[in-house]
Amino acid sequence: DGVARLVLGRSGAGKSTLAVWLDRNGYRVLGDDLCVLKVNRHGDIRVLPAYPQAKLAPSPLVSVVPVGMQVGRRNKSFVALRDNSSHGSVPLAAVYLLEPGNALGIQPLNPLQAVQGLALHTQRKTLFRAQVGEAKHWQLCGEVARQVPVFSFSRTTDIGDFDRNVNCLREHFSHGL
Repeated sequence: DGVARLVLGRSGAGKSTLAVWLDRNGYRVLGDDLCVLKVNRHGDIRVLPAYPQAKLAPSPLVSVVPVGMQVGRRNKSFVALRDNSSHGSVPLAAVYLLEPGNALGIQPLNPLQAVQGLALHTQRKTLFRAQVGEAKHWQLCGEVARQVPVFSFSRTTDIGDFDRNVNCLREHFSHGL
């Protein structure tokens, strides 16, 4: 719908599986594993498209997730995503912190929780902080949290609930977030 939603979470939370499912079901996926944000001259936060592939661990979702080339010691596979690089950057509308758990639900985070979650899930924190400094890192996380809503997305861990989990997120998207 012309806006981006960023899904963050620890390794194994289900981000890549979700990205491949969304890609296969008509959503424009800008990338997996890496998300570059930029602030335009008006101060708006935009998401840049990344390389069109996802990395997946072996999964019971074989019918949903096609397996490609095996890579690395973690036995992950590359899965091609549709190339969306020609569309350019997209405004960031929301951030979801994905957490596997026992219950399914999406809850807004308060500003402190939002900044902490963003800082925790910044890819390559050590490298990023070395390049821009820890204070700048926290400032950028604060700017994202100030401009866009940040939510906790708790999903169930039962693989049989995958469609129910995705539908919860899609329903949230359809309400304009």
